[in-house]
Amino acid sequence: DNKFLSKVSVKLHEPWDLIFLHSVKYEPVEEKPGPSPNLKIAVHRKITDAYCLSLAAAEKISNSGFRQCLFPFDDFLPALFSHHPRPDIRRLDCVKTVTLVAYTFPDNMALSTVAAEEAQYSDNNVSPAIYGDHGCALEYIN
Repeated sequence: DNKFLSKVSVKLHEPWDLIFLHSVKYEPVEEKPGPSPNLKIAVHRKITDAYCLSLAAAEKISNSGFRQCLFPFDDFLPALFSHHPRPDIRRLDCVKTVTLVAYTFPDNMALSTVAAEEAQYSDNNVSPAIYGDHGCALEYIN
């Protein structure tokens, strides 16, 4: 059964660097439409459980100087395509030298939604998302 693949099939004719497969928005804001009906332009994210990097993005990151300013990759990736809420991270040379084009699937199409249909008893798939660092919890609605 190719149910998952048919649900997230995407053809891109524009350059991309990063596609989030499963992550959480930092703030509850609407994401703008992307280059495909199945993609949105990613806003600042956290809890990046699954993502795809293009070869070009991997090269940009490997040449960014990240090793000299090591900090959590979950903070690094979003800082490369969105306004990071922490000024100390925005000031890092490895962040200032790279810009990525990032997309994400709509909230109702994420991997966790598809997985929840097939593995209904996973705590990860029904846990509430917390926005920001101290934001509000969203309840899982089935």
